[in-house]
Amino acid sequence: TFNNKLQTNLMVKYTANSTKQTNPNPTYTPNGSYELSPQTTSSFNDNFGYGATVSYNVAPRLFLIASTENSSIMPTEEQMYGNPETNILPNVNLKPEQNINYNLGFRFGSFDFGKHRVSFYANAFWRNGYDKITRQTIDSVVSDSDLDIQAAAFINLGKTQSRGFEAEIIYGFNNRLNASFNISKFNALYKRGVDEAGARDDRYNLQIPNEPFFAMNANIQYRFNNLFQDKSITNVYYNTGYVGAYDIAWYPTEGSLTPSQLSHDVGASYRFPSGKLIASIDAKNVLNRALYDNFGVQKPGRGIYFKLNYTIGKF
Repeated sequence: TFNNKLQTNLMVKYTANSTKQTNPNPTYTPNGSYELSPQTTSSFNDNFGYGATVSYNVAPRLFLIASTENSSIMPTEEQMYGNPETNILPNVNLKPEQNINYNLGFRFGSFDFGKHRVSFYANAFWRNGYDKITRQTIDSVVSDSDLDIQAAAFINLGKTQSRGFEAEIIYGFNNRLNASFNISKFNALYKRGVDEAGARDDRYNLQIPNEPFFAMNANIQYRFNNLFQDKSITNVYYNTGYVGAYDIAWYPTEGSLTPSQLSHDVGASYRFPSGKLIASIDAKNVLNRALYDNFGVQKPGRGIYFKLNYTIGKF
């Protein structure tokens, strides 16, 4: 409507999850044999959700964008039944996770200045989670030995809330150079004030552990045409990423803090004139910095990867 300045998208979502688990439940007899007494547990959950997105063209190349969503996410097979290889315990009583989200942002551009092209994007969000599905987290870390947790299950966390923003700037030059920078900052807080027994929940308004809440990324890539051979394409790139310090326990201690991380990746690819063969080399974490996953477990260090892709035919 309004001469195509206002565009609206409406969404309806239906999710259903039916599970059935049979436990053999063996009972041993005095003579050493055993009998099976199977026990079956089943569950069924279904939910309707909805959402909407509205975009308005305020001025040339300037769009205001607002959206909302109220929908559910079903637990996955691994979250419910566990996975011994990745130290995940089963929890067949997991409930669906409900999310009520609001977003308000803008997109500005792209603007062309001769061979230069620039665009901007920013968005503020308010995310509310109910029965959030997450890996079970320890309360505190007293010593390094407390980190040797063999296995944990996924649980429903209760009520959570995240408010923050994300922004990105993209720059291009002569259709060869592409660069981007993005930033994301938010707070992820636990918002259940009373537990199942009616008692006050001491974790109310604490930062949710194992969730990095400040990150920045930058990328630059350049394309060379006909560098070594006619009709060949060579791409070189550089990536860098920063993750701010975060905790892996509800009640922060010196041992629970995951330090800030800064990584650097470089790489190149070469497409041969035929267009069928592409060779690429990637160097990840070239400075061999200490990097960690969301649970504070250190990742492998520097890695160099070489790949060959060959296209047999086109479909």
